[in-house]
Amino acid sequence: MKKLFCMWLVLSAIILSSCRAAPANGDTSPEEEFKVQYISSSADEYVWDDAKSLSEGADVIVTARVTGVSFQVVDSRTGLPPEEGALESYSKIYGEPAKPWQVFDLTTVYDIEVDTMYKGKISPTRVRLWHGLENVFVEEQLAAAKEYGIEYIRVSENKSTEMKIGQSYLFVLDQHDDRLIPAPINTGQSVYNLGNPFEKICFTGRKLENPPEYYYSRSHTDNGTPLISAYDIISTFGDDKWDAFWSDWKKDNAGWESRIDKAAVDEVLRRG
Repeated sequence: MKKLFCMWLVLSAIILSSCRAAPANGDTSPEEEFKVQYISSSADEYVWDDAKSLSEGADVIVTARVTGVSFQVVDSRTGLPPEEGALESYSKIYGEPAKPWQVFDLTTVYDIEVDTMYKGKISPTRVRLWHGLENVFVEEQLAAAKEYGIEYIRVSENKSTEMKIGQSYLFVLDQHDDRLIPAPINTGQSVYNLGNPFEKICFTGRKLENPPEYYYSRSHTDNGTPLISAYDIISTFGDDKWDAFWSDWKKDNAGWESRIDKAAVDEVLRRG
């Protein structure tokens, strides 16, 4: 059994908080049939210390634009669509009747259009998150969950992997099994919004309220947490790869100097 799914099964039992919204008119709403659970999906995740080791650890690295989103239920043990008899199989393993939420997971699938592929065997058309999304696409998620009788929609505390349709990102993905849709290598170092390819991303996914130079010049926070940018990752594949990206990016982002610290960017590029 792959480490990813072993970890996910363990984490599935960790409930940090839950909520159920009561309708104002007293009627039962679709949302009231399910509880939203917040779980920590980063407890057992490996954290890469720098862009080079992160790039080496990934199976797929691409820049791409998000074009759509959908939701799919999978068997939490395999990551594949549930097979007939999955509940019964799980019950035999654990010696007690299994409930759907113990066996199945609702996952988020983003459709993407790849611009540049830096690493990987096959250019992906989709990216999977191993959880649902909070307070968006509610009806779509409930419909997928209800089909399999899932009583809980799990969401991640770390929002850094959630994306918006129409925006472009650098994806750092894991695909240890060719049957699976590629997924973020972890929840904190996998998705980089290309609106600012120089902005450092902290593994925790929390917004860092520090001076601009903190994002551009440093490789770690004060407590040692890695800081990595899309620039750092693309540069690991060679100066020619970065030069090609930067040339195209500037054409597509006219007037970028008005929203990004140009002096800090020039200093990063000067240092190389």
